[in-house]
Amino acid sequence: MDRRSLDFLEFPQLLEHLKSLATSELGRRAAGELRPCSDPLYVRASLEETAQMKAYVEEFGVPEGGFKDIGSLLDQVCRGAPLGPQELRDVAASIRASEALKEAFRGLEDRFWRLRELAKGIHAPRGLAEEIERAISPRGEILDNASPELAEIRRKLRRQRDKIQRRLEALVSEGLRRGILQSDLITQRNERFVLLVRADAKGRMKGIVHDTSSSGASLYIEPMEVVELNNELGMLRQREREEEERVLRYLSLRVSEKAVELREDLQLQGKIDLLYAKARLAIDLRAYPPALSEEGGVRLIQARHPLLELGGEEVVPVDLFLGPRERILIISGANAGGKTVALKTLGLLVLMAQSGMLIPASADSSLPIFSKVFAHIGDEQSLKEHLSTFSSFVIWLKDVIPQVDPFTLVLIDEIGTGTDYVQGAALAMAVLDEIRSRGGYAVVTTHLDPLKAYGYREEGVTNAAVEFDPETMAPTFRLLYGQAGRSWTFPIA
Repeated sequence: MDRRSLDFLEFPQLLEHLKSLATSELGRRAAGELRPCSDPLYVRASLEETAQMKAYVEEFGVPEGGFKDIGSLLDQVCRGAPLGPQELRDVAASIRASEALKEAFRGLEDRFWRLRELAKGIHAPRGLAEEIERAISPRGEILDNASPELAEIRRKLRRQRDKIQRRLEALVSEGLRRGILQSDLITQRNERFVLLVRADAKGRMKGIVHDTSSSGASLYIEPMEVVELNNELGMLRQREREEEERVLRYLSLRVSEKAVELREDLQLQGKIDLLYAKARLAIDLRAYPPALSEEGGVRLIQARHPLLELGGEEVVPVDLFLGPRERILIISGANAGGKTVALKTLGLLVLMAQSGMLIPASADSSLPIFSKVFAHIGDEQSLKEHLSTFSSFVIWLKDVIPQVDPFTLVLIDEIGTGTDYVQGAALAMAVLDEIRSRGGYAVVTTHLDPLKAYGYREEGVTNAAVEFDPETMAPTFRLLYGQAGRSWTFPIA
């Protein structure tokens, strides 16, 4: 789809709202990357998935979540770099989320068959999460039973610390009695147990000075009686670190062995979270899946512009029709009567449907699948400012018209303006003639009387007027088909 046309129709703004409804970074990224598709099988499947997820959420609530984006961690282990304890716990959490999804969707009844099929694609590698959780605590600490070797080393460490503690406690009692200690504190400096000795009593305790207190009144001294014990403790600590690193390398290797399956599960988590966001959007908009018309023709009943509705504005629904034979619609009538909103509504709902989003329109609406959608909409009623000049419009036409085919939708706001009235009308009719000859669809808005006459005269072209109430001097925002609208410039003034 044409990027500039997506911007004109404010598709990126809709995606931003969709991203806000996702529960994870995986879902938000999937929403941001969403683009309309012209493959009928994909569009049909996507709409069915969204409709089923909407029904699931309405009946059962939010599906299992807690998705973590572990893509960079999988990259890391595949490069041969081990993961840290908390990173491994994140991998385990991702597997648990996949298991929960698989369990939630596996037993669903037939009306949720597409969700059930998604669950069949979830791997959730058996045993890997258990291995990680057995070795690493939720706080990211490597547990004693991560390996028999680690458990044995830590038992020796505890015994060695107890031995040092008992020896130092005896030295503390003696040191306090002799008045050489600042306090009964037993602490550590440089991973070695030390006592807090008064600076003026330094010579009265044999040992190694490791530090000085901030006041300078005390020294942190390792008594000679525990130097060898501290050495043995240090060697045990080194063995502990080496065994912890071995455990992390082993678990990281196990993750790398399942990296392909984990990546596929990650993609499914993102897809399911995106489906959840689409379902929430559909619920918020009271949206339905359109039928996909194989014969061609647009039938939108009670269609509403989604961004206006999400913004809390009062939106008057509009009916929009394009037949398989009458593929050109000319909308005319009063300013601020809803012409541009109708144009944008059609374009955005087409993009939504072809992106697998349900549309804010009646359930009996239908749409064809377009291979291309082109839009050129002026800035006067844009929901976001866009600059449009006649010269840029002509350049745009030169690019678009050669691409028009029977599966193309062209939307032009105020066609033929920005230049001489007669020449603008002639250009507009020539453009519509070319689109008709190529079999394309087009909806244009206009104030030009020659173009309204063209709508009455030419085969395959229909006029529609935005209804205006002369009593209240206000538009009703409804479209009257088979009629051309007045501009009502002077009565409104």
